[in-house]
Amino acid sequence: MLDRGTENALINQLFSENAFIVLQKAMDAGALRQEVIASNAANINTPGFRKSRVEFEKQLRDVMESQAYKAGANSKNSFPLSNSLSSLSPKVVVSSGLASGDNSNNVDIDEEMASLAKNNIYYNTLSHLFSFKFRMLNAAINSGRG
Repeated sequence: MLDRGTENALINQLFSENAFIVLQKAMDAGALRQEVIASNAANINTPGFRKSRVEFEKQLRDVMESQAYKAGANSKNSFPLSNSLSSLSPKVVVSSGLASGDNSNNVDIDEEMASLAKNNIYYNTLSHLFSFKFRMLNAAINSGRG
């Protein structure tokens, strides 16, 4: 059983604006990653094509670690609101990897298909979390109504 302070902190985090912002930004990154993977796969036979990838998770980790550091010893259960979450944006980076095959591009279809499967799981998980948060919010709003 959680103590009252920890329980309240968890409830605050569940309904925090930060959580919605992080979920939205992560879903945006997943959608962009889907487009980039599709482009990579579509250009597998394009001579000289360089595959791209989406970078987001390191940015998010850096912001989260920065905010946790700022929170410091104030409270182990709090996470301060921050405009830095709103400024997160996934970035498309062109790979400088070595070309392979006769067409001198660096797309590996097996790698792209594995990335596609991984991204699908990532996006579906985020979608379920987003849905769960709305169900919890709805339950909180409707609690006590007979």
